[in-house]
Amino acid sequence: MKNLNLNLKRQWFDMFLSGEKKEEYREIKPSFCARFLLVNGEHKNAYWWKDYLNKWGNTNIDSSLKWGTMTWKEYGNIIFPNGMTPPIRQIEIELKGFEIREGNPEWGAVEGVVYFVLKTGKIISKSNI
Repeated sequence: MKNLNLNLKRQWFDMFLSGEKKEEYREIKPSFCARFLLVNGEHKNAYWWKDYLNKWGNTNIDSSLKWGTMTWKEYGNIIFPNGMTPPIRQIEIELKGFEIREGNPEWGAVEGVVYFVLKTGKIISKSNI
């Protein structure tokens, strides 16, 4: 199964590395909808999602997931690189699932904002740490 690659800023990377942070937040915007969701089993690109979000907003995504119109894409683990210049620090973390809800402000979420929440498990591997 394909892994999900998501860059992290140093602060959040270090919190995952220490075991303090247990979930990652991504905005509900077209690019992440295209990466995380299927519609009737099919991939839709970011342009399609832009039109969808403009018409329906992000609250309809959660109800569509409950009705089964949309489903989460399946991924193995999450690869979190930190930095752009080699050697790049990187951790691979178990992906336990996705949710749509508010996040923890201590872990980078803005209070009152709904996100894609990536629930994480144990660290699988580390490199250049």
